[in-house]
Amino acid sequence: MTNETTHKLVVDGHVHLYPCFDTARFLTAAQTNLAAAAHRYGAGAGALLFTETARDNAFDALKDGTLLPPGWQAEGVADDPALMLRSEQGGLPLIIVAGRQIQTRERIEVLALASDAPVPADGTALAEVLAALAADGVPAVLPWGVGKWMGNRGRIFTQTFAQTPGLFAGDNAGRPVGWPAPALFADHPVLPGTDPLPYSGAETNVGRYGFVLEAPVALSRPGAAIRAWLAGLTASPPSFGRRTGPTGFAVGQARMRMG
Repeated sequence: MTNETTHKLVVDGHVHLYPCFDTARFLTAAQTNLAAAAHRYGAGAGALLFTETARDNAFDALKDGTLLPPGWQAEGVADDPALMLRSEQGGLPLIIVAGRQIQTRERIEVLALASDAPVPADGTALAEVLAALAADGVPAVLPWGVGKWMGNRGRIFTQTFAQTPGLFAGDNAGRPVGWPAPALFADHPVLPGTDPLPYSGAETNVGRYGFVLEAPVALSRPGAAIRAWLAGLTASPPSFGRRTGPTGFAVGQARMRMG
């Protein structure tokens, strides 16, 4: 990668590249959507924080070229969990950052960001997952989800945030406009992202919602730089974009169930 630096990044903090997605459309949409935010905030590149399930390995497939569409080029270094993607047509450079999504024993999702190291298996207890990620210095996020922050799981969220320093909350574009934010959002850093749903066509939403990383980032090792910035984050960064409306929420949920 180049040693060039950029003073800001616009970041989609919760991204899946599902097998049902068209990868060329995914990358073009991400570049276009992030470019709008980059222009507004004076950013020099956009970043997608991948949060892949145990079934998915899109980051590795982009890295080895098997998933990379014609017209795109990827650069990376061996000791950094990120790729720099550039389109032959020009436009905003895209940083793809490795990361995982873990489903805990309590049916709570944990996002492990900016790391390509192995993570605890699905079904591991939440406390064990968070302890393992903390021991490896991997930023962890508990993302919002429909119905997932209520009832018994809501009590687990409250207790876990109180007992886990440095834990992030995650907002996503699927939380309808007007839907009240969880109370925990007021007391903990929140990282927004699109969290696209797993149906064909949803890939065009990637990059529409996220946050601004205002510190200089070395593009030679962007994954390490993003991870270090997250480690020092104590307040919610500025966000960009707009969440879905009630109609879009209902349509998305129906499309996901239809497959």
